[in-house]
Amino acid sequence: GFKVVGHLPEIADVFGKKRGLKIALLRIGKERKGAKSASEPAADETEDSGRLEPQQHRDLSLWAAACAEHVLPHFEQRHPDDGRPRRAIEAARSWARGEIKVASARASALEAHAAARAAAEPSARAAARSAGHAAATGHVPEHARAAASYALNAVKSATGSDAAESDWQRRQLPRRLWSIGFPPGHP
Repeated sequence: GFKVVGHLPEIADVFGKKRGLKIALLRIGKERKGAKSASEPAADETEDSGRLEPQQHRDLSLWAAACAEHVLPHFEQRHPDDGRPRRAIEAARSWARGEIKVASARASALEAHAAARAAAEPSARAAARSAGHAAATGHVPEHARAAASYALNAVKSATGSDAAESDWQRRQLPRRLWSIGFPPGHP
């Protein structure tokens, strides 16, 4: 299974951004204990597997994809030939539909983050990061929060305010998932 050694920012502080992300995604074992299907995470593949039902996890992935897609024009207007963030969003949806495995979604997430690193403009960079976290939600549900947060950052960088985007995000997520999708203190 996966050994969760900390959240990505903590790991990145210790090992550096690229190496920290790779370590966070490193699979320690080969067996998928408790997985019911190839696309469903095993009980030990997510930090919050004890709290989430598989449908809740899928719904979070779809919401994260919607958040990322909503701000994707900030990236695509500046990088029309780079499809990596859009492919990551589709990977998030494909994972939620049971069409791909977590590993494929994670690979798409890493590609979207590479696109973010190549983007110079803050709103484009944040939009690509949002897509990367949307794809990573299949691996760890908390990535949905990061996808939403980066989407807010993309809008705020471009317009100076994220209030309308925050309201839009809240309307997209089913109320039963608000405590999971929105961090404590979120408006």
